[in-house]
Amino acid sequence: MIKRIKTSIYSRNSRLTKRFLSGKGFIFLLHRVLPDEERIKYTWNKGLAISPEKLEEWVLFFRSKKMDVISLDEALVRCENNDRRNFVVITLDDGYKDNLTIGLPLFKKFNIPVTIYISTCFPNNKTIYWWYFLEEFILNNNSIDLNCIGLDITFRCESVEEKNKAYNYIREVLRRADYATHVNFAYKVCGLSDLEGLNKKLNLSWGEVKELSEEPLVTIGAHTMHHVSLANQKEELAKAEILQSKSEIESKINKKVVHFAYPYGSLDDGSKREFFILKKAGFKSAVFNHPGSFFSVDGEDKFKIPRMGLTDETSKRKVVDLFEGKVHLNFNGVNKTIC
Repeated sequence: MIKRIKTSIYSRNSRLTKRFLSGKGFIFLLHRVLPDEERIKYTWNKGLAISPEKLEEWVLFFRSKKMDVISLDEALVRCENNDRRNFVVITLDDGYKDNLTIGLPLFKKFNIPVTIYISTCFPNNKTIYWWYFLEEFILNNNSIDLNCIGLDITFRCESVEEKNKAYNYIREVLRRADYATHVNFAYKVCGLSDLEGLNKKLNLSWGEVKELSEEPLVTIGAHTMHHVSLANQKEELAKAEILQSKSEIESKINKKVVHFAYPYGSLDDGSKREFFILKKAGFKSAVFNHPGSFFSVDGEDKFKIPRMGLTDETSKRKVVDLFEGKVHLNFNGVNKTIC
């Protein structure tokens, strides 16, 4: 009852919202950096990439709002020390080659620190880009049937409405699935064959990951081995996904890996079980893909840090609302944690 009353009061008083819910800083999520002519080829997955021009525009916008663009490590220190200076942190997930070829020159141009979370299936050339495969299949077919991989799911995909419904429903099913299901989907449903070749084209190699790790502006984090939703896997598998990804990345770059991102990043992709595993493994932070303000690094808070996606389509009004605490209020109420 008290939370509902406070939420109602804050929603009508922007000064209160900004004062109490704007937090200490904000973290943004990117995946790929692609020219717009490449980015707009996608329908549902367009938001996984940002154009270089828009990324430049966002950096200049942050600076115009007196936001320091800082590293994740510095953000943790500022939160711990109650530093009052406003900041944003830029992060990228997965391990796409364009982070190096297109992104890095921009990061250097503007002297922007970034954290890149690597899922080891990317440099190991074992990535199943089921989100891209699902999009292409639905756009090019009038129906989809997943019974051949043990899922009692069929959809007609003739109209735009039917295609949207099919993609959104199946995406949620596959997001929660295990790696074996992703493999079967790629081969048995989509009929793909040369996945290794596609991996080599799209993904960072281990040599390139190491090259990035040696850049002063870049911090490498972990993002599991097989890009699976951890909270939806059995405990031993979730633990292995975390620990083995950390160990392998450390062995390849000869540096400690202490930052983590939950694949997909919805609130049901990570849980207290994962917070405990991460803490015991020596991680300093973990981020979701759920909007909100960054308040604290106390206790579990460091393992449930909010992030908001940033794309060409993100409006400046929404980012200003984030800076003023309105986005946090809309997604999380008056709670200063996201879960």
